[in-house]
Amino acid sequence: MKTKLLRVLVVASLLFSGSAFAGDYVWSTYKSGDYVSRRGGTATVVYQPSNFLVSPVGKKIKGVQIQIQDSSQATVSALVCYNGGVSCASLSSAGQISHYFDGNLADKPFSVTYTGTGIGPYPRYILATMVVYYND
Repeated sequence: MKTKLLRVLVVASLLFSGSAFAGDYVWSTYKSGDYVSRRGGTATVVYQPSNFLVSPVGKKIKGVQIQIQDSSQATVSALVCYNGGVSCASLSSAGQISHYFDGNLADKPFSVTYTGTGIGPYPRYILATMVVYYND
């Protein structure tokens, strides 16, 4: 119940608090349930465009952000790949906006491979939101 409420609050705040850049649109997807079982272990999560007010079809990416819910569990790194691995970049999972994928079409999926980097405790559950900012 708490997770569902948190999800609704995160999505609502992203959709209605304005975007990172004036005039940009945003899509966001929240995922939970995946986990990294050990240090060096991985979990790959696919994020499809959803929760948008303006369709991303034909629009260009202006920024990408990963937000992992804080946890006392082990730390993880995030390797983000655009559209099936066309291009990939290691991104911070602390919410900083990356411009690595700028200019790519905003209606394509992203996959994020989370890797356990901390000493524990494990399993490290992944409760994360992918946010994509886009414009014409």
